[in-house]
Amino acid sequence: MDHTIIYGLASIVVFGLLAHWLSWRFQMPAILLLLAFGVVAGPVTGLLSPDEIFGEALFPFVNIAVAIILFEGGLTLKFSEMREAAGATTKLVAIGGMITWATATGAALLFLDFPFAIALLLGAVLVVTGPTVIVPLLRQIRPTGNTYPVAKWEGIVNDPLGVMLAILVFEAALAEGAPEAMWIAVAGVLKTVFIGGGLGVVVAKAVEVVFGKRLLPDYLQSPFALTMVVAVFVASDAVQAESGLFAVTVMGVYLANQKRVSMRRVVEFKENLQPLLLSALFIVLAARLDPSALEVVSWNAVGFVGALVVVSRPAAVFLSTIGEPLTIREKIFLSLLAPRGIVAAAIGAIFSIQLAAAGFENATALEPLLFFVVASSIVLYGLGATLSARGLGVASPDPQGCLIVGADRFSRAVAKALTKLGFETTLVDNNRENVNAAKMEGLRTHFGNALSENIVDELNLGGIGKLLAMTPNNEVNSLAALHFSKIFHGEAFQINVGDPPGKRGAAVAKNLRGQILFGEEYTCDYLRERYEREEVEIRVTKFTEEYDYERWRTENAESVPLFLATKSNKLRVFSLDNKPKPSEGDSLIALRTKRENGEG
Repeated sequence: MDHTIIYGLASIVVFGLLAHWLSWRFQMPAILLLLAFGVVAGPVTGLLSPDEIFGEALFPFVNIAVAIILFEGGLTLKFSEMREAAGATTKLVAIGGMITWATATGAALLFLDFPFAIALLLGAVLVVTGPTVIVPLLRQIRPTGNTYPVAKWEGIVNDPLGVMLAILVFEAALAEGAPEAMWIAVAGVLKTVFIGGGLGVVVAKAVEVVFGKRLLPDYLQSPFALTMVVAVFVASDAVQAESGLFAVTVMGVYLANQKRVSMRRVVEFKENLQPLLLSALFIVLAARLDPSALEVVSWNAVGFVGALVVVSRPAAVFLSTIGEPLTIREKIFLSLLAPRGIVAAAIGAIFSIQLAAAGFENATALEPLLFFVVASSIVLYGLGATLSARGLGVASPDPQGCLIVGADRFSRAVAKALTKLGFETTLVDNNRENVNAAKMEGLRTHFGNALSENIVDELNLGGIGKLLAMTPNNEVNSLAALHFSKIFHGEAFQINVGDPPGKRGAAVAKNLRGQILFGEEYTCDYLRERYEREEVEIRVTKFTEEYDYERWRTENAESVPLFLATKSNKLRVFSLDNKPKPSEGDSLIALRTKRENGEG
């Protein structure tokens, strides 16, 4: 038995897990650490040699891993969540992608000693952005307005389209003569769209039917879906070279938007698989860099990255979004957010080897240069995105909006009252009727499980800074409070579900729950039943010098204070451990009995 191979495979797993843990512990982009571990284990120390471990299976493994990652991206692309920014996203992907291609190609010719074909291919590869980098950044920044959906969906959609563009340029570069290259490009686009896209839809429909007719037990659904992804990728590639990535993305998008069956198990499975694949890909590809190839990292490479950041990205954003309802500040923010990720690095590594074998000059420099671009873009955008978002006013350092778990009638009334005062709200529920009712009332909603691992990535948390868990299930509320506690930093609240007065959350240990919402005496059943019987209503009272809180409290003894909106636009939540004191100019949101006739 060759222990070198075993040790090498084990080191990939260990380094990957360590990188993700350090990323979580110190709030750093995991990809930077994965790249660092790969470079140290490979070209620096020689401890890991991917070519010896995998042999000829290395790049087939890379291709399949990238296909699974793109399928995962497609699974998160729901058209219902893209409507608000569909126009800007479409233009940014289509027109902005072409501008990025042209400007990146020009920068490569200006700063790098690349022939035109290699520069053209490099520009095409850099159209691909990095959703695995962008989505965590957006989760951390929580930008407001249209910037969140535009940035998120641009990153997801750009990957398969950018890969398709890069592949067509690659095939054209290998062709002899301009007419043949043009024909190859046109034929490749048509074959990829119709064959790859069609195959993706057909197999996705087959998965939908198999799941819908219960032809498989639950525990085989995720393995079956993964098998179909690999089968679609291989079959599509066999008919049209390199069309498999587009096919699996279309497959993911179809399954994400069909209404017949739940993809929850598949989504959960890919959530666990994705970190392993990302770890393996980054470490393996970084480890196989030739130390001599690192010489490509020069001042010219720095100038090339600078051109991408200062010229290419702003030009793509501002020119492609003309006429779209994006403010200047939002456009500047989007101009400062374009990190590249694993897909660009992976396809760059594949092209580098094949072009070098075909005799292209400087082809071997393509791979290390792309790794430098990936690492540089993650550092620049990762460190600067939060500061730029807050400096431009598209993200608040202290967001006051509320994520409400549960969308029943009482929760919707709370959301409407907060929204009318200018606070962002999003209702999350896995009950379709509740979500539809909330949509009909003009509220922002998300259909899904608040306890899902990927819920944070799916939600638009722009302007959201607090959690209100208001379901009638104590365990769900407690788990939701724990799930979001690291995002909302002490601003996670849950309604009391049946705890007797004086017990302070007896059903759930204090360290395993959020703050008790409104107070221990106001249980979920008490509030919901009174509201359902129309004994009470939610009203807003603004205090003045003549009408203060003490007078209101005297006149409304049976009312329940819920929230305080201060004159400085801060939202304070009434809870078991915190009873805000209103002052002149503040507005009180309270549950008031209809028979009372107090002011406000």
